[in-house]
Amino acid sequence: MGTVLYVEDGDTVVVQTSEGKKRVRLSGIDAPELPHKGHAGQALAINSKEVLSTILPKDQKVQLLLTGWDQAYDRYIGLVNKDGVSVNATMVGLGMAEVYHEYLNDLPAVYAKLLVKMEYLAKDKKKGIWKLPQYERPVAYRRTSQDTAQDR
Repeated sequence: MGTVLYVEDGDTVVVQTSEGKKRVRLSGIDAPELPHKGHAGQALAINSKEVLSTILPKDQKVQLLLTGWDQAYDRYIGLVNKDGVSVNATMVGLGMAEVYHEYLNDLPAVYAKLLVKMEYLAKDKKKGIWKLPQYERPVAYRRTSQDTAQDR
């Protein structure tokens, strides 16, 4: 259990728990990248953050199931529920994030299936990122951004 302090981007939230403040990356999903380190960012990245901020406003009570630790970004990985509803799956269903297929095996099978189903429905209805004429996966964008930064 925790209380939302703020949303960092479309797939990361900071929550106050009884053990202290925790940065939590929503497991199993990947949202468009915000502008940073001289890069413009991806289409709908700001929208994705705004949608997550609307779903999880400051002081919102949430349930957390922490599933791992992301050492590279110094944050937890976890499932976030609001009033018993998966926020992770909601973001995918709204087309504000995609399923992070590379990490689906780290999740309980029932949860992974829910994410895949929500993504299928969002794609079918051309919601959010799925209505873009050219969509680049966030993981590919990060690779390109890192390569460009290293070339300088």
